[in-house]
Amino acid sequence: MWIGTQDGLNYFDGYNWQYWTKDDGQLTHAHVNYLLKDQAGYLWIFHVKGLDSKKSVLSIDLLSPERDRIVPIEDLLGASLPFSVPEIQEFFSNGQDILYFTLAEEVWSYTRDHQFERVALPLGFTPFHVFLDGTFVGHMEGKLALVDKQGKLLQRLNYRLENRHFQLIGDRDQFWVWQWPSSCMAFKREAQSQPYSESLLSLQPYRNAPFALLHYNPRQNELWGNKEDTTYLLHPSGEVLFKVPGIPRRIAQDQDHNYWLGQYEIQLLQLQRRKFRKLLHNTEAIKPDDNNFQC
Repeated sequence: MWIGTQDGLNYFDGYNWQYWTKDDGQLTHAHVNYLLKDQAGYLWIFHVKGLDSKKSVLSIDLLSPERDRIVPIEDLLGASLPFSVPEIQEFFSNGQDILYFTLAEEVWSYTRDHQFERVALPLGFTPFHVFLDGTFVGHMEGKLALVDKQGKLLQRLNYRLENRHFQLIGDRDQFWVWQWPSSCMAFKREAQSQPYSESLLSLQPYRNAPFALLHYNPRQNELWGNKEDTTYLLHPSGEVLFKVPGIPRRIAQDQDHNYWLGQYEIQLLQLQRRKFRKLLHNTEAIKPDDNNFQC
Protein backbone atom coordinates (compact mmCIF):
# COMPACT_ATOMS: atom_id res chain seq x y z
CA MET A 1 0.00 0.00 0.00
CA TRP A 2 1.37 3.38 -1.06
CA ILE A 3 0.45 6.55 0.84
CA GLY A 4 1.38 10.08 -0.15
CA THR A 5 1.36 12.68 2.64
CA GLN A 6 2.35 16.30 3.16
CA ASP A 7 5.61 15.02 4.66
CA GLY A 8 6.62 12.45 2.02
CA LEU A 9 5.97 8.97 0.65
CA ASN A 10 5.09 5.88 2.71
CA TYR A 11 4.97 2.20 1.74
CA PHE A 12 3.45 -0.64 3.78
CA ASP A 13 3.93 -4.27 2.69
CA GLY A 14 1.61 -5.72 5.35
CA TYR A 15 4.38 -6.06 7.92
CA ASN A 16 6.81 -3.14 7.68
CA TRP A 17 6.83 0.53 6.72
CA GLN A 18 9.28 2.31 4.45
CA TYR A 19 9.57 6.11 4.17
CA TRP A 20 10.99 8.69 1.76
CA THR A 21 11.08 12.41 2.64
CA LYS A 22 12.48 15.71 1.38
CA ASP A 23 14.40 16.15 4.63
CA ASP A 24 16.49 13.05 3.95
CA GLY A 25 17.28 14.34 0.46
CA GLN A 26 15.28 11.73 -1.47
CA LEU A 27 12.32 13.84 -2.68
CA THR A 28 12.35 17.15 -4.53
CA HIS A 29 9.29 18.37 -2.57
CA ALA A 30 7.78 17.19 0.70
CA HIS A 31 4.10 17.12 -0.29
CA VAL A 32 3.16 13.97 -2.29
CA ASN A 33 -0.24 14.44 -3.96
CA TYR A 34 -0.56 11.77 -6.69
CA LEU A 35 1.00 8.41 -7.51
CA LEU A 36 1.01 6.48 -10.82
CA LYS A 37 2.89 3.36 -11.86
CA ASP A 38 4.20 2.51 -15.35
CA GLN A 39 4.71 -0.88 -16.96
CA ALA A 40 8.37 -1.06 -15.96
CA GLY A 41 7.35 -0.79 -12.31
CA TYR A 42 8.53 2.77 -11.74
CA LEU A 43 6.35 4.74 -9.33
CA TRP A 44 5.73 8.30 -10.56
CA ILE A 45 5.54 10.65 -7.58
CA PHE A 46 3.75 13.93 -8.35
CA HIS A 47 4.28 17.03 -6.24
CA VAL A 48 1.38 19.36 -7.03
CA LYS A 49 0.24 22.75 -5.81
CA GLY A 50 -3.48 23.56 -5.86
CA LEU A 51 -6.46 21.46 -6.96
CA ASP A 52 -8.42 20.71 -10.14
CA SER A 53 -8.24 23.48 -12.74
CA LYS A 54 -5.91 25.57 -10.58
CA LYS A 55 -3.35 22.88 -9.88
CA SER A 56 0.22 23.14 -11.10
CA VAL A 57 2.84 20.40 -11.12
CA LEU A 58 5.92 21.44 -9.17
CA SER A 59 8.07 18.37 -9.80
CA ILE A 60 7.96 14.63 -10.51
CA ASP A 61 10.16 12.02 -8.86
CA LEU A 62 10.49 8.39 -9.98
CA LEU A 63 11.04 5.50 -7.58
CA SER A 64 12.75 2.40 -8.98
CA PRO A 65 10.87 -0.96 -8.97
CA GLU A 66 13.30 -2.23 -6.29
CA ARG A 67 12.40 0.79 -4.11
CA ASP A 68 16.10 1.55 -3.65
CA ARG A 69 16.47 4.77 -5.69
CA ILE A 70 14.46 7.96 -6.27
CA VAL A 71 15.49 10.42 -8.98
CA PRO A 72 13.84 13.52 -10.50
CA ILE A 73 12.19 12.84 -13.84
CA GLU A 74 14.67 15.12 -15.66
CA ASP A 75 17.62 13.07 -14.42
CA LEU A 76 16.13 9.71 -15.43
CA LEU A 77 14.54 10.59 -18.79
CA GLY A 78 16.81 13.48 -19.80
CA ALA A 79 16.52 14.60 -23.41
CA SER A 80 13.63 12.18 -24.12
CA LEU A 81 11.28 14.37 -22.03
CA PRO A 82 9.43 16.45 -24.68
CA PHE A 83 8.05 19.06 -22.27
CA SER A 84 8.92 20.75 -19.02
CA VAL A 85 7.16 19.68 -15.83
CA PRO A 86 5.45 23.08 -15.20
CA GLU A 87 3.75 22.77 -18.62
CA ILE A 88 1.67 19.79 -17.43
CA GLN A 89 -1.99 20.66 -16.85
CA GLU A 90 -3.47 17.18 -16.36
CA PHE A 91 -2.05 13.66 -15.96
CA PHE A 92 -3.74 10.26 -15.81
CA SER A 93 -3.24 6.63 -16.81
CA ASN A 94 -5.27 3.99 -18.63
CA GLY A 95 -5.30 1.99 -15.40
CA GLN A 96 -2.69 -0.41 -16.66
CA ASP A 97 0.57 0.68 -18.25
CA ILE A 98 0.28 3.91 -20.28
CA LEU A 99 0.56 7.40 -18.76
CA TYR A 100 -0.90 10.53 -20.37
CA PHE A 101 0.07 14.17 -19.94
CA THR A 102 -2.12 17.07 -21.10
CA LEU A 103 -0.44 20.38 -21.94
CA ALA A 104 -2.04 23.61 -23.10
CA GLU A 105 -2.43 22.50 -26.74
CA GLU A 106 -1.23 18.89 -26.95
CA VAL A 107 -1.34 15.50 -25.25
CA TRP A 108 1.59 13.11 -24.80
CA SER A 109 1.60 9.45 -23.84
CA TYR A 110 4.38 7.51 -22.12
CA THR A 111 4.12 4.13 -23.80
CA ARG A 112 4.95 0.50 -23.13
CA ASP A 113 8.24 1.06 -24.97
CA HIS A 114 9.18 3.78 -22.46
CA GLN A 115 8.93 6.46 -25.12
CA PHE A 116 6.91 9.65 -25.30
CA GLU A 117 4.51 9.88 -28.23
CA ARG A 118 2.29 12.78 -29.20
CA VAL A 119 -1.39 11.82 -29.25
CA ALA A 120 -3.42 13.04 -32.23
CA LEU A 121 -6.75 14.39 -30.97
CA PRO A 122 -9.48 16.57 -32.53
CA LEU A 123 -9.03 20.31 -32.26
CA GLY A 124 -10.70 21.66 -29.13
CA PHE A 125 -10.88 18.29 -27.37
CA THR A 126 -9.26 18.07 -23.92
CA PRO A 127 -9.20 14.61 -22.31
CA PHE A 128 -9.44 13.91 -18.58
CA HIS A 129 -9.87 10.11 -18.59
CA VAL A 130 -8.89 7.14 -20.74
CA PHE A 131 -10.24 3.58 -20.80
CA LEU A 132 -8.07 0.47 -21.10
CA ASP A 133 -8.67 0.24 -24.86
CA GLY A 134 -7.37 3.78 -25.41
CA THR A 135 -10.73 5.57 -25.71
CA PHE A 136 -10.51 9.09 -24.31
CA VAL A 137 -13.26 10.90 -22.41
CA GLY A 138 -13.01 14.66 -22.24
CA HIS A 139 -14.68 17.97 -22.90
CA MET A 140 -15.20 19.62 -26.27
CA GLU A 141 -16.88 23.01 -26.58
CA GLY A 142 -18.32 22.56 -23.10
CA LYS A 143 -19.84 19.13 -23.75
CA LEU A 144 -18.76 15.62 -22.80
CA ALA A 145 -17.15 13.77 -25.73
CA LEU A 146 -15.45 10.44 -26.54
CA VAL A 147 -12.51 10.00 -28.93
CA ASP A 148 -10.80 6.75 -29.95
CA LYS A 149 -7.03 6.17 -29.78
CA GLN A 150 -6.67 7.06 -33.49
CA GLY A 151 -8.10 10.51 -32.75
CA LYS A 152 -11.55 9.91 -34.29
CA LEU A 153 -14.49 11.59 -32.57
CA LEU A 154 -16.86 8.80 -31.52
CA GLN A 155 -19.68 10.71 -29.87
CA ARG A 156 -20.60 14.01 -28.28
CA LEU A 157 -22.98 13.59 -25.37
CA ASN A 158 -25.63 16.07 -24.37
CA TYR A 159 -24.11 16.75 -20.97
CA ARG A 160 -22.63 20.16 -20.32
CA LEU A 161 -19.48 20.44 -18.24
CA GLU A 162 -19.84 23.70 -16.37
CA ASN A 163 -16.35 23.70 -14.85
CA ARG A 164 -13.27 21.50 -14.43
CA HIS A 165 -14.31 20.09 -11.05
CA PHE A 166 -15.43 16.71 -12.40
CA GLN A 167 -14.57 13.04 -12.09
CA LEU A 168 -15.32 9.83 -13.99
CA ILE A 169 -15.51 6.22 -12.88
CA GLY A 170 -16.59 3.06 -14.66
CA ASP A 171 -15.70 1.29 -17.89
CA ARG A 172 -16.52 1.57 -21.57
CA ASP A 173 -19.93 -0.09 -21.22
CA GLN A 174 -21.20 2.10 -18.39
CA PHE A 175 -19.64 5.07 -16.68
CA TRP A 176 -20.59 7.87 -14.34
CA VAL A 177 -19.55 11.52 -14.48
CA TRP A 178 -20.12 14.00 -11.72
CA GLN A 179 -19.07 17.61 -11.36
CA TRP A 180 -18.99 19.83 -8.33
CA PRO A 181 -21.17 20.63 -6.52
CA SER A 182 -24.13 18.39 -7.32
CA SER A 183 -24.52 17.48 -10.98
CA CYS A 184 -24.27 13.75 -11.68
CA MET A 185 -25.07 11.65 -14.74
CA ALA A 186 -24.65 8.03 -15.83
CA PHE A 187 -24.14 6.79 -19.40
CA LYS A 188 -24.31 3.29 -20.83
CA ARG A 189 -24.41 1.41 -24.11
CA GLU A 190 -26.09 -1.88 -24.95
CA ALA A 191 -23.35 -3.15 -27.30
CA GLN A 192 -19.87 -2.13 -28.37
CA SER A 193 -21.08 -0.77 -31.70
CA GLN A 194 -23.95 1.19 -30.14
CA PRO A 195 -23.77 4.84 -29.03
CA TYR A 196 -24.03 5.81 -25.37
CA SER A 197 -27.30 6.95 -23.91
CA GLU A 198 -28.18 8.55 -20.62
CA SER A 199 -28.98 6.06 -17.88
CA LEU A 200 -31.82 7.58 -15.91
CA LEU A 201 -31.97 5.10 -13.04
CA SER A 202 -28.31 4.90 -12.10
CA LEU A 203 -27.49 7.56 -9.52
CA GLN A 204 -30.79 9.31 -10.13
CA PRO A 205 -31.25 10.13 -6.40
CA TYR A 206 -27.91 11.95 -6.41
CA ARG A 207 -28.42 14.19 -9.40
CA ASN A 208 -29.77 17.08 -7.35
CA ALA A 209 -28.32 16.06 -4.00
CA PRO A 210 -26.73 18.91 -2.01
CA PHE A 211 -23.42 17.05 -1.82
CA ALA A 212 -20.01 17.45 -3.37
CA LEU A 213 -19.47 13.95 -4.71
CA LEU A 214 -16.22 12.22 -3.78
CA HIS A 215 -16.29 8.54 -4.73
CA TYR A 216 -18.60 5.99 -6.34
CA ASN A 217 -18.54 2.20 -5.84
CA PRO A 218 -20.49 0.60 -8.72
CA ARG A 219 -20.26 -2.87 -7.20
CA GLN A 220 -22.39 -1.92 -4.18
CA ASN A 221 -23.93 1.17 -5.82
CA GLU A 222 -22.67 3.30 -2.95
CA LEU A 223 -21.71 6.94 -3.14
CA TRP A 224 -19.54 9.10 -0.90
CA GLY A 225 -20.23 12.82 -0.72
CA ASN A 226 -19.52 15.73 1.58
CA LYS A 227 -21.55 18.66 2.80
CA GLU A 228 -19.94 21.41 4.82
CA ASP A 229 -17.47 19.64 7.15
CA THR A 230 -18.98 16.14 7.12
CA THR A 231 -18.56 13.20 4.73
CA TYR A 232 -21.51 10.86 4.07
CA LEU A 233 -21.95 7.34 2.69
CA LEU A 234 -25.19 7.32 0.73
CA HIS A 235 -27.64 4.53 -0.11
CA PRO A 236 -28.95 4.29 -3.73
CA SER A 237 -32.25 5.66 -2.42
CA GLY A 238 -30.43 8.80 -1.30
CA GLU A 239 -30.59 7.89 2.39
CA VAL A 240 -27.55 8.61 4.53
CA LEU A 241 -26.06 5.35 5.83
CA PHE A 242 -23.01 6.58 7.65
CA LYS A 243 -21.14 9.83 8.27
CA VAL A 244 -17.69 10.81 9.45
CA PRO A 245 -16.38 14.27 10.38
CA GLY A 246 -14.06 16.04 7.97
CA ILE A 247 -13.54 15.90 4.22
CA PRO A 248 -11.03 13.27 3.00
CA ARG A 249 -8.75 14.15 0.09
CA ARG A 250 -8.82 10.52 -1.10
CA ILE A 251 -11.22 7.59 -0.76
CA ALA A 252 -10.04 4.17 -1.92
CA GLN A 253 -11.21 0.55 -1.68
CA ASP A 254 -9.19 -2.58 -1.04
CA GLN A 255 -9.86 -6.07 -2.40
CA ASP A 256 -12.14 -6.83 0.55
CA HIS A 257 -14.27 -3.80 -0.38
CA ASN A 258 -13.34 -1.87 2.74
CA TYR A 259 -12.96 1.89 2.42
CA TRP A 260 -9.80 3.84 3.23
CA LEU A 261 -10.31 7.54 3.91
CA GLY A 262 -7.25 9.78 3.91
CA GLN A 263 -6.77 13.39 4.85
CA TYR A 264 -4.67 14.35 7.89
CA GLU A 265 -5.07 10.82 9.18
CA ILE A 266 -6.05 7.50 7.63
CA GLN A 267 -9.31 5.82 8.58
CA LEU A 268 -10.24 2.25 7.67
CA LEU A 269 -13.97 1.67 7.35
CA GLN A 270 -14.97 -2.00 7.48
CA LEU A 271 -18.53 -2.56 6.32
CA GLN A 272 -20.59 -5.55 7.43
CA ARG A 273 -23.13 -5.71 4.64
CA ARG A 274 -26.56 -7.30 4.84
CA LYS A 275 -27.38 -7.63 1.17
CA PHE A 276 -30.82 -7.59 -0.34
CA ARG A 277 -32.18 -7.26 -3.85
CA LYS A 278 -33.43 -3.80 -4.72
CA LEU A 279 -35.97 -4.53 -7.46
CA LEU A 280 -36.24 -1.05 -8.91
CA HIS A 281 -32.53 -0.83 -9.75
CA ASN A 282 -31.94 -4.61 -9.98
CA THR A 283 -28.80 -4.22 -7.92
CA GLU A 284 -27.48 -5.33 -4.57
CA ALA A 285 -27.29 -2.63 -1.96
CA ILE A 286 -26.76 -2.16 1.77
CA LYS A 287 -29.69 -2.40 4.10
CA PRO A 288 -29.67 0.82 6.14
CA ASP A 289 -28.57 -0.18 9.62
CA ASP A 290 -26.12 1.64 11.91
CA ASN A 291 -24.83 -1.75 13.11
CA ASN A 292 -23.47 -2.51 9.64
CA PHE A 293 -20.48 -0.23 10.00
CA GLN A 294 -17.24 -0.26 11.95
CA CYS A 295 -14.60 2.44 11.85
